[in-house]
Amino acid sequence: MRKLIYIVSAILLFVGCSDDNESTEQQLQTIDGGIIKNSQLVTITSENINQDEYQGTIENENIDIYKISENELVFILPSNIPTGERILNINNLNDLNIKYQVVPNEINGSAEENLSPFITNFENHIQSIQNLEDQNYLNNVLGSFNEAIADMSIEEKTEIANIYQTNKPYFDNLINSDFASRMNGTEYPIQFQIALYALGTSAILAIAYPEPATKLLFLVSAIVVAKKAYDYGINFINLNNIKVENVSLGGLLASLQNRSTMMTSLELNSGIQSSFPLGSNTRALIGSDSNDENETISGFFENFSSFNTTVENLNGAINFINDVFFFSDIENLPVLTINETNPVISTLGNEDFYNSLNFSITDNNVNIDNISFTDGNINITASIIDESSVSEFVDTSINFTYEDEFNRLTGSYPVKIYLENNDFDILGNWDIVDINSSTCEEPLMTVAFYSINLLDDGTFIPGCNCSGYDNNSTYSYNDGNLTFVAIYNTSTIYDEISFTGTWNEDTQMFIGTSTRNIEEQTASGTVTSTCSQAVSYQR
Repeated sequence: MRKLIYIVSAILLFVGCSDDNESTEQQLQTIDGGIIKNSQLVTITSENINQDEYQGTIENENIDIYKISENELVFILPSNIPTGERILNINNLNDLNIKYQVVPNEINGSAEENLSPFITNFENHIQSIQNLEDQNYLNNVLGSFNEAIADMSIEEKTEIANIYQTNKPYFDNLINSDFASRMNGTEYPIQFQIALYALGTSAILAIAYPEPATKLLFLVSAIVVAKKAYDYGINFINLNNIKVENVSLGGLLASLQNRSTMMTSLELNSGIQSSFPLGSNTRALIGSDSNDENETISGFFENFSSFNTTVENLNGAINFINDVFFFSDIENLPVLTINETNPVISTLGNEDFYNSLNFSITDNNVNIDNISFTDGNINITASIIDESSVSEFVDTSINFTYEDEFNRLTGSYPVKIYLENNDFDILGNWDIVDINSSTCEEPLMTVAFYSINLLDDGTFIPGCNCSGYDNNSTYSYNDGNLTFVAIYNTSTIYDEISFTGTWNEDTQMFIGTSTRNIEEQTASGTVTSTCSQAVSYQR
């Protein structure tokens, strides 16, 4: 997360500001700060910053200088500093001297004209907000700003108009940017951090700058950014699927690292696929997540604390402005809060959730042949490698690791993998218990096939004495898969009914699809029809 701060710094650092670098070797020398203008925000970079505020002088004019990050300071060049070569001295920063070339700041028009784009941007931003409560709040802020401007002296209006025009790209970015398109990804924690960093300079000057008119300009700008940051922060806090508490398989919660869960075993048959519903157990953030090992989560809490501290100080500035300007009535900004507890929400896992999982098995005598995901279910096929060493089943564990942007979770499920039952008794009567999903205009399965009797010679008898079918009805069974075909064939009609299904251990059924093909010879020629239907057979 700290690395991101420096990336964001490069992205957001003030457009049009001078950036001065001061090294240890140059502490007692005069260094070149470049070209600057009156009313410009000027940044100084130094590795020796150990105070929140410094006092500097230019031409015997006192300059207030403020810390905005570990290695950065900022000041506003007063409008009355003469043009030409000027030296800024910061006595208590190793007696640092910075030489600047001050050039004319040519701003035309009245203060009201020069502030008009700022007010228009503010109004447009309000119109873009969907939340009516936020719209009303910012309308009140803008109303207070306009009332204060109307009550200011010409000198005060001109001063803040010049600051705005000189640093127009900076102020316009604060009002107009949603801080989403500057990084690869628009996740709330990243947006929150970018907005918080953008808030820095405007908030510090709103809080610390002594002159009320200039303080107001930075305050209303900081309020806009603070509201954006708040929205990103609260949206992240309110997401109920951020922290994964557990993963369920077949309704069983996993035994997690350092947390044991009493459970029965999952059961598999060697070499045969079994399906288990995948469940996610998630919750929103809680206070104790501040100690989370995940850097994104712990970094969010660091920013959370910084944001609330900044907002509390901004509220002090708001109260000050409300006292100074008679018509100003700006409400305090809200701080972010996080619950100490939140409910765990159980939902069916989706494909994204499944793709964050990796599975393994503990026993060296078991191989996971296949794991896949279909419609909320994990399909697992596992085989016993050396069946001769197993009497009935292998008692082992399926282990998993779940990892996404905010979580890393490990756990296991006890599982019994039974020897494949090669003596499965397929013979005897099987009855239809479920018929659905038909593409047929009329029922496909006639009464004759509501029950079938599988014989040991590979043939079967339909559930009634149906002339024509008895001698043309065959089936095959292999490795849990049952197929049968019954054909009725005369000179005028060919009628074929088939079924293909797979044994489901959980339901004790063959579940599959039956198809019927009919060719009928008529006076006008051959008429064919085909339809299919989902069918299940059970003893």
